[in-house]
Amino acid sequence: MPNKQIRWGLLGASTIARERLVNAILANDGYIASVYSSDRDRAIVFADVLDIPGRMTDLSEFFRSCDVVYVSSRNRLHYEHVIAAASAGKHVLCEKPLATSLDEATEMIDACRQSGVVLAVDHHLRGSTVNREMAALVRNGSIGRPLFARVVNAGVLPHHLYPGRLTDEAGSGIIFDKATHDIDLLRYLLSETPLEVIAMTSDVPVERSLVAQAVMSTMRFPSGLVAQTFDAFNVPCSGTEVVINGTEGSLYASDCLSGRPAGGLKLITAAGEQPIPLSHIDPYTEVVRHFHLAVTTGSRPLANGEDGRIAISVAVAMSIAGRSGNSQPTTVLSR
Repeated sequence: MPNKQIRWGLLGASTIARERLVNAILANDGYIASVYSSDRDRAIVFADVLDIPGRMTDLSEFFRSCDVVYVSSRNRLHYEHVIAAASAGKHVLCEKPLATSLDEATEMIDACRQSGVVLAVDHHLRGSTVNREMAALVRNGSIGRPLFARVVNAGVLPHHLYPGRLTDEAGSGIIFDKATHDIDLLRYLLSETPLEVIAMTSDVPVERSLVAQAVMSTMRFPSGLVAQTFDAFNVPCSGTEVVINGTEGSLYASDCLSGRPAGGLKLITAAGEQPIPLSHIDPYTEVVRHFHLAVTTGSRPLANGEDGRIAISVAVAMSIAGRSGNSQPTTVLSR
């Protein structure tokens, strides 16, 4: 292992770590030194499959093995794991959602700031080639002033992911798990944060309670722009799309909300329809590249702790609106 390589520790032997982040780290010349899981057998199997030398159930030992930590434990555990990593002086890339409450997120940001470590959030849609090009077109005025936006992010949740995403615990359900991606993406594309939100959910009974498995929302932004989102875990054969309508034209993106380097984009103006040429890059590779730069040069990660905190603030408002069952908008709180 060359000395210049950044040593990663995977805090959580998760599916997303195995399927997405390991390859992204290796593509950026990172070195994966260890994996932590509270289940030793799970840590051993995970490490053996991916040829990771360290497999640990003790956090102190785990932190000694690495320079940076990727937190992909269950959503309700993100808070304690990020706080522990910050206390150990480790830079952190945390899976979304950053936390399950606004207070938790604020404490996590403060802890990392006080320890002098980078806190980034894996809002990987910012790394998508389609979405990055769409953001550039909005910012250079290609569609004039944005007026409306729409995000459709529906699909079917694989059954093996139910225990972590459709359970009766904090941070579970479609809003924290999936709608937070839409919220952050809209902020990235539009350079605005929603002021208020109306939402309705479709719920599934889980352990004597109801957990949202689908949500539709309408958000109002400071400029007057209105955006709609639709997220679901129970809709087969649905494509993903983002549409932004402006005073001078519209942008249409398709197949742009997965973790794959894929998707199409077209611009429609009075001059006609123009397909936008794209050279796709893996979005997770982009997340890790920017994170490495943040750690080594002090630059900004693609999504920092504050971006994660704001996504949670809107998600909390969406959850409140969804539970209320009426058409009154819920204000997004800054703290």
